[in-house]
Amino acid sequence: SVQLSGTNTNEEVTFAMRLDTIVSTFPTQLILRWFGIDAAGNRGAKSFDGVTAVPPAAKRDTITVVAGRTSELPMGGWVADGIVNRNLGAAGEVYLTNPFLDRVEVFDIATRSFVGDIPVGAQPWGIALWPNDTLGANADTIIVANSGGTNVSIVDVRNRVQRRRHDLPNFVIDFVSTEIDPETGFIQEKIERFDFSDRPQFVGATCRPTGGGTNCAADSVIVTYSTTPTIDQGIEFAEKGTVRWENLTACETAVGQDCLGPDLAPLTGDEPDSARSHFFWEHSTVGGNDPGSGLVDTLRVFAVRGRTAETLLYAEQGIMVDREALAFEDTTFVRNSGNFARVFVGEGGTAVTDFARAMAYDAQRHVGEWFRATIIFDTTSLVPLVIDTIAGMIGPSFIDQGVSPGVEMSDFISNTAIPVRSIGINFNGMTHLVRADSIYVLNDFLKLTGTIGSGALNYGMDLNFDHAFRANEGGTPGTFSGTGDPDDRLLFAATDDANIVAFDTFFYGEVANIPIRDPIIGPLRVARLPSGEQFVVGVTERGVVTVILPSVTNIFPAPPR
Repeated sequence: SVQLSGTNTNEEVTFAMRLDTIVSTFPTQLILRWFGIDAAGNRGAKSFDGVTAVPPAAKRDTITVVAGRTSELPMGGWVADGIVNRNLGAAGEVYLTNPFLDRVEVFDIATRSFVGDIPVGAQPWGIALWPNDTLGANADTIIVANSGGTNVSIVDVRNRVQRRRHDLPNFVIDFVSTEIDPETGFIQEKIERFDFSDRPQFVGATCRPTGGGTNCAADSVIVTYSTTPTIDQGIEFAEKGTVRWENLTACETAVGQDCLGPDLAPLTGDEPDSARSHFFWEHSTVGGNDPGSGLVDTLRVFAVRGRTAETLLYAEQGIMVDREALAFEDTTFVRNSGNFARVFVGEGGTAVTDFARAMAYDAQRHVGEWFRATIIFDTTSLVPLVIDTIAGMIGPSFIDQGVSPGVEMSDFISNTAIPVRSIGINFNGMTHLVRADSIYVLNDFLKLTGTIGSGALNYGMDLNFDHAFRANEGGTPGTFSGTGDPDDRLLFAATDDANIVAFDTFFYGEVANIPIRDPIIGPLRVARLPSGEQFVVGVTERGVVTVILPSVTNIFPAPPR
């Protein structure tokens, strides 16, 4: 209630209804009544004409209460991606990239309100937490992909300041083949060069631990990112992006550059230049990718920083790739596992006819080196006559053993062949989700284990924060089954009709339905509150909706492993 002065003709008052204290089941229908009492004790809707209503009357309305609360963006704009940090605030904070205003919006979970913003680079898009270890702990630092530039912002969210911008390299790709000069009869190289856009789009963070432990090595915090394409990449690769990784803590000892942590403090370890960056090509290999195979249609990769170019893959290695498989469609999604050990990549696409691919990256599997030297071919048969394998004559080429090989990606295509619209990955990186006409559930080898019938046009989804099951295991506790509790084996998916639906990722059935006010049209993220409750934040047309999920009991059992 509120006391009014009685001197104004019209007064407007806003009441906090506190429905969350009396409603725990959704949807719930309530009848709302309100009335006035004047100084003479007259009560009712007609009290102010001096006539006491008989019986006492009140205005009334019927309302339907659904889960969640919607908060508008403070200065407008829209949200591209979001992430939850449990370290700050009473219940954690949510960081949302706003490309329209070139900033990160900060949302406090406890008060369910926006509490600040942080200016970053141009058109911030993807966002990820800075890892501390491979057990799920993160620093109070975020990594933001500035899609309007060729850099990522390293942001201190505790002090609300961008610490630095990390410049990303330019990768130049050569397709190298050999042909016989008809005039001289000698073999000559034929080189086709492509320079892809370096503008980052979505990001996922991983790290490599020290000495077999779990703490991230000081010089091995790695961000995997997709790039947003431009039209000036040649007809063959027009509107195509790529996937790369960048070591954000590596350094160049040759020029005396310190390795820098998130707070700009110098680090103790040093990495060679070759460990700074990697262009993903391993997924597109075909035929024999043995460095001794002598294939003549090969790939060469350069990393260019400033005016310095470094060769990361030599054509002389004989690596043959499928040219069509090398690049990725626009809006290729990237997300990391909750323990920062793995990254999942889902190829997007804008056309209805597009069908795309999924790829995993395991940061714990290190980059290997191949050494090769000169190959001498017979001028008629093109058979290699001499293969000199003395290391160092032309330098090493780098292959990342953590990138999904082509056979796993082709298996995914064979079993799905559908446009990818969003992706998800669980805490330990052993369950992957791809959402399209249905939700496809994949294990860590990208093997399809089942489908969930949710063909909504809305693609927001995320897994239970404690989901640590391998997709094809749903049973008792073990290495790949987390706690074994089936209540942790859930995913939450937004629907077109303003609902959040919980599904089981092993039996693929619906477990619960939580109605909200507006459909989630953008990202959906699930976090765990200090109280242990699951908390959902999603982007709607009117702003950001936050929902404390009711306790959800899985109706499906925990089968034996």
